[in-house]
Amino acid sequence: ACSLARPHGGAPFALQITVPAARAHAVRRHLTVTGFSGGGPNALELARIFAGWPRLAAEIDDKTLPQEARFDEIGGVSYTKGCYTGQETVARVHNLGHPPRRLVMLHLDGSEDRLPAHGEQVSSDGRAVGFVGSRARHYELGPIALALVKRNVAVTATLETAGISATQEVIVSPDAGANVTIPHKQAVVAACDEAEGEAVNTLVLRGGRVLGFNTDKEILVGIHA
Repeated sequence: ACSLARPHGGAPFALQITVPAARAHAVRRHLTVTGFSGGGPNALELARIFAGWPRLAAEIDDKTLPQEARFDEIGGVSYTKGCYTGQETVARVHNLGHPPRRLVMLHLDGSEDRLPAHGEQVSSDGRAVGFVGSRARHYELGPIALALVKRNVAVTATLETAGISATQEVIVSPDAGANVTIPHKQAVVAACDEAEGEAVNTLVLRGGRVLGFNTDKEILVGIHA
């Protein structure tokens, strides 16, 4: 039996067909007869890199957060499923924080007749900021590579890997994450004279935090949305 799967947007393929190995040749022949063009694994790999689609053991390892490699955008993680390993960290980044690294496409200097190796260090102004994942030669863009770099690297910075300079194309924004907006509340703290009951000092604070007060006064705190 065959199984069909449609990916999320931005995938390097429109449909995935899974068949038993014994039927693969017959299915391939049928698709060719109906007008599809054949392509090998190298063509699919190039399409994947061009689409900015991360791959296990290339851009994703045991230290990668899903949001760093946009794995959450392409159906690689759920924000509604019940408990799973790492859920707290994933949810914290999604709701309140930002991933420490981000996926970029490197447009490599085409004057060099070579590609950086997988795992090659990416640097900015002589400082290590990430590593190279997949790399390929595109028929229009020339040499390209996917890389994970630190979030705080400027998106306009020229990077270098294996002695090859490269510009960035942003795939994961430095602002990724922090999808929940917490409304700021005003805390009005009135220090009242115990004897007179008169307000002698008023502090307007953010988030309800009391920054300091005179300890010999009574503190009245009112939170206003």
